[in-house]
Amino acid sequence: MKNILLYILLLICLKTFAQPYDQKFGKISMAEMEMKTCPIDSSAEAVVLFDIGETKFEYNTMTDRFELIISRHVRIKVLSKDGLGWANTSLYLYHKSRLEEKLNSFKGYTYNLISGKIQKDKVEKDGIFREEKDDNRTIVKITFPKVVEGSVIEYQYEIMSGLTYSLEPWSFQYSIPVLLSQFTIGIPEYYQYNTHISGYESVDVQDKSGDRTVVITGTSKTQGPYYTQNKSVRNEFKYYEKLKIFTAQNVPAYDNDAYIDNIDNYLSKVYFELAFVRFPGELQENYTTSWEEINKKLLDDSDFGKQLDRGSYLKDDLNAFLGNTDKPEEKLIKTISFIKDKIKWDNKYRLYTDVGVKEAYRNKVGNSSEVNLNLVIALREAGLEAYPVILSTRSHGLVMEWQKTISGFNHVIACTKIGDQFYYSDATSPFNMYNVLPTECLNGQARLIDLKNGNWVDLIPKTVSRESQYAIFKIDNNSTVTGKVVTSYKDYYAQYLAEMIKGDDSLKHRKEKMSKSFNNANIDSLRIKFGENGIPEAKEYYQVKMEDVSQGNVDIIYLSPLLGFTLTKTPFAKQERKFPVNFTFPQDESILVKYSLPENYKVDEMPSNAAFSMPDGKAKFTISYNTVGNELVIKSKITIPNTIYISSDYPTLRGFFDEVIKKQNEKVILKKIQ
Repeated sequence: MKNILLYILLLICLKTFAQPYDQKFGKISMAEMEMKTCPIDSSAEAVVLFDIGETKFEYNTMTDRFELIISRHVRIKVLSKDGLGWANTSLYLYHKSRLEEKLNSFKGYTYNLISGKIQKDKVEKDGIFREEKDDNRTIVKITFPKVVEGSVIEYQYEIMSGLTYSLEPWSFQYSIPVLLSQFTIGIPEYYQYNTHISGYESVDVQDKSGDRTVVITGTSKTQGPYYTQNKSVRNEFKYYEKLKIFTAQNVPAYDNDAYIDNIDNYLSKVYFELAFVRFPGELQENYTTSWEEINKKLLDDSDFGKQLDRGSYLKDDLNAFLGNTDKPEEKLIKTISFIKDKIKWDNKYRLYTDVGVKEAYRNKVGNSSEVNLNLVIALREAGLEAYPVILSTRSHGLVMEWQKTISGFNHVIACTKIGDQFYYSDATSPFNMYNVLPTECLNGQARLIDLKNGNWVDLIPKTVSRESQYAIFKIDNNSTVTGKVVTSYKDYYAQYLAEMIKGDDSLKHRKEKMSKSFNNANIDSLRIKFGENGIPEAKEYYQVKMEDVSQGNVDIIYLSPLLGFTLTKTPFAKQERKFPVNFTFPQDESILVKYSLPENYKVDEMPSNAAFSMPDGKAKFTISYNTVGNELVIKSKITIPNTIYISSDYPTLRGFFDEVIKKQNEKVILKKIQ
């Protein structure tokens, strides 16, 4: 009975928190001004009090077509100095061909409590400026005045859009809590949109319907033999409108947790997919297509599939480069090397070519589509069966299978079939090896483009990548530790290292990071050598010097033998996690460290050896300590055989890492021999 009463009380509290504030613009209550903490998250830097949006289809009698009227009203409470960033917001206006979006109106105010009275400051014209993001987007950047801890920010805007065939998703979740988020959309009977709700938060959906009337007025002329008569004309037509109201309350802030690919993939949103348009007296125009039709459309496109028919320009160069290479796998590696040598990537991800494959080859530079379509062409010229594969990069977000659209993709890679095996390669990668793609490509499924073999392909790595650290240290009589470290990286560890040091040619930042991990030790003679012929392997060499590890105590040394090689803090601090944990690739990390002890010291206490794992072998860990003469040897190994761990795995995974970090950070006690 007691538990039932507590549950009812909790529901009442949550309902109270979700009660909307006065949503009339400018009606700010003292309760809002005096709020000190967010009612659903006491640690929040700010809170969205409400976020109310509406999209309406309005018939424009001047253009004789429907347009979108997009309106939004937002009110935010700033609770701490960390929340001052919410003084800046941005609106995106899209334009495509002759269709565009226009900002019809905007008003915004900052409210502050001064001597018990609410003072408001308007966003003036000098606080609003525009920036051309790219060919299809303009950003309107807005800065609110006099925002301090305790301010309330409020703004309202209206956008007119001609893009009735492409509705933007509505987001319910942000990096701060949202007490009320509500989106209403009214869709005329002529448009059929499918809706898809993503994320982990509850969203209530309410359906309504009704008739709307469009009135068209004009003037008709009656021409007589000696006169002209103008007459007002009034026509109207009615149509059926479907209303959907999406409401989410008390939505928690999202965290950028460790080991997450793209947080945007998991937030609570509603998406709108146009299925068809059917106006009276016209044939139905379908927009929800099939993947087979998308394959055909891409292959028929002059900036994609038709580019593959133009391979003669590189044939002679390729044949000279390949020489007498016969084995298919060797041909594959050498062809990747050939394209990487001939065309440099301009760091732009694109699905389509800009200047074309032939011109990119001649210019020796191109976007990702031009680089990798050239790779497909070269592979075919080398006598291999090759296909283009389209994908969405991690930073671009996931493409869901229901999103039968080309616009969700922004990158192309190559697929080569040898026997029954498929090999994936990307000539924008620092390596020439197949099946070790840049981590930006590891974003769920991709789509192989071919009329017969077109299908979804899984790019999640299956092979375990390895990192092996080997160190030999010596502790002298002054408690100074010196030694050499060699770390071997294979497959995705080598790929990750290459991505990490990109632009750090002198390895200055790399040294600084390593020094910090060794408790500000001196790092010298750092060098990195990558595998020959583009093989995804690397070795890292450096020397370490740590002064006075005894911290002034000459009789006892408390040694952290794996300092610098392991985590000291768990990446999974939260008790619960809704989002999946994504390690990017299966991994195996091993450490072997040898210490030569001073002659006048002995090991007094040593941690116990340990071996444990998650159920079903989802993660494994071993650690051992041994002494041979005056030498201390520590071995540690952690294996993560899976890439993705779902929320039900999280408690066990979190406990596993807690134990690993605890064991790897235990101390060895060295005692001076008297």
